[in-house]
Amino acid sequence: MHDMTRDGRIQRLRPEAIHFFDTNFVVRSEADLPSLRNVPPQSRWITETVRQEVLERGGTTAQETLDTNFHTLSFDDLYADDPRVCPVFYWYVLSMYNPATVGSESFIDDQFESKLIKGTVTQADRGDYWKTRCRLGNQHASEVSRDASLQRLERVAARLRKKARRSLQDRHPAYIRDIKSLGLAIYYALSSRRNTVYYTADGDLVILLFKWFDSMLTQATLMHAVLARLSPLDKKLIMRGGTTDVVLDFAQFVREKSSLYIGLVSDRRKSNACRFSIKYWNWAERKLDEDVYLWFDDRTAGWLTNLHGPMSCGCTANTEFGNWLRLLYHWPPDAAHEGKLLVQVTRKTIVNRTSTSITPSEHDRLCTYRREDASGKIQEWSHFI
Repeated sequence: MHDMTRDGRIQRLRPEAIHFFDTNFVVRSEADLPSLRNVPPQSRWITETVRQEVLERGGTTAQETLDTNFHTLSFDDLYADDPRVCPVFYWYVLSMYNPATVGSESFIDDQFESKLIKGTVTQADRGDYWKTRCRLGNQHASEVSRDASLQRLERVAARLRKKARRSLQDRHPAYIRDIKSLGLAIYYALSSRRNTVYYTADGDLVILLFKWFDSMLTQATLMHAVLARLSPLDKKLIMRGGTTDVVLDFAQFVREKSSLYIGLVSDRRKSNACRFSIKYWNWAERKLDEDVYLWFDDRTAGWLTNLHGPMSCGCTANTEFGNWLRLLYHWPPDAAHEGKLLVQVTRKTIVNRTSTSITPSEHDRLCTYRREDASGKIQEWSHFI
């Protein structure tokens, strides 16, 4: 493993890019794929989830190919480097799988899908879903939708959303593997501050990156707004188990989120930043789409690799950056809070001041997320309550 830079120090010289490959790029004949002569052999990586799938398909022969041609990135390697990876990585997973991203145009879809995931959807739910969807329409679109850089991403996403929804509803194991694989690659890119390219022949990955991006920006914007409004007495009340309400102006919340959004998708020249891109191989057109990429300056990469969202691992410190707070919000707003975003702020069940120095195997035994991951229960997760 390469050294992980987690303390926000500026790296003025970026090492060469690291290249991750999905299963299709490993098992398919080179004649079916784009030429990758420009990718140095020493920079070719796969994640542990891709490795698992390839081995299931190819056995011993596949193992020799992987050991010879690829480095493998695993969660345990990341955890051994820094235990703070646990709640962050699993927040990445949840943010892609079934996020409750307030204000997002896909919120109503995600809310309905949460019931599909849990198997609780009723005929009445289906009727309510379509009524609400029609009522909201494009109500949540903001000035960010007119930004040329975002339009570049949306053009790619528009062709792929229906397929991603089918994959979620099918609950196929490959879908959650894609999520975990992309989550590992993103975390590694941000924590090491390395330019990273993810090659995939599956359009789901593009949609998953958008979901992750929207969830991260929403959480960061919410947390910044909430912390700015909590007094020392509020924080003491919350730490003792109390709850306080914070009311945000929704239009201002959208403006703040949009400003951050545009900064990360912008094509303008950036220094001290790493680039994460997805190169999507379109089978039908025999073309490699290279329009999906995001820029992360060192400061942004630093807070994204310290953002726990709603997660809290019993082995990991969470008293910084507001990670000990639990934010509950309601969307769309009711009549009493039209134009406002009501956020109920309380304390997470687990509040740790220090991380526990244990081995990855011991962490696997103690951590709820790792146990549910290993048992497959992760496919029942949802950010919706």
